[in-house]
Amino acid sequence: MKAIRIHEFGQSEDVLKYEEVPVPEPKAGEILAKVRSCGLNRGEFIAGHGLSGKGAKAAGIESAGEVVKVGEGVSGWKPGDRIMGRSYGAYSEYAIHRIGDAIRVPQNLSWEEAAGAGITYLTAY
Repeated sequence: MKAIRIHEFGQSEDVLKYEEVPVPEPKAGEILAKVRSCGLNRGEFIAGHGLSGKGAKAAGIESAGEVVKVGEGVSGWKPGDRIMGRSYGAYSEYAIHRIGDAIRVPQNLSWEEAAGAGITYLTAY
């Protein structure tokens, strides 16, 4: 799959690389989703400036999409369900949601609205 990853840190556009990486496999308590839209908030800027640690990282921390596969111990979610919330690797074709960060997308929200609402909602809640 194609994904944006952070390899270096700083203020240059060179910190992000668009590359081919394997599709992640959901572990216990995780959900794999096909990303339809992703959000942008200060977490990406923190990661891009190296404030969250060193080493290559998957970029993006919130997205909305469709469930593809669930990990062990996940119930109540099935392929095709609409999902939004905090996710790992949101700037890619597929992202991982931990069950505690997964929210069902309300029918009246577009993919774009859902992708930008998850972290705001979880923080406020």
